[in-house]
Amino acid sequence: MIRVVLDSNVYVSAFVFGGNPRAILEMAEQGLFEVSIAEPIATEVERILTEKLLSPTSGCRKQSLTWRKLRARAIRHRLH
Repeated sequence: MIRVVLDSNVYVSAFVFGGNPRAILEMAEQGLFEVSIAEPIATEVERILTEKLLSPTSGCRKQSLTWRKLRARAIRHRLH
């Protein structure tokens, strides 16, 4: 199976704008490839989701759930 590493910008763009970044996440959710997430990328995505996108009026709660599911399924890699 193909394994990919996505930059934090892909995740944030998928949640905010949709389009091709969202299509990539949907393919990952369907199991068409494995996502590998380095800890610094995961930390950055969570920071952006929490600080900038998950205000009570943002409407991004669904995206947060999608992120948590992707992160739970991802192969984790630590940078040395």
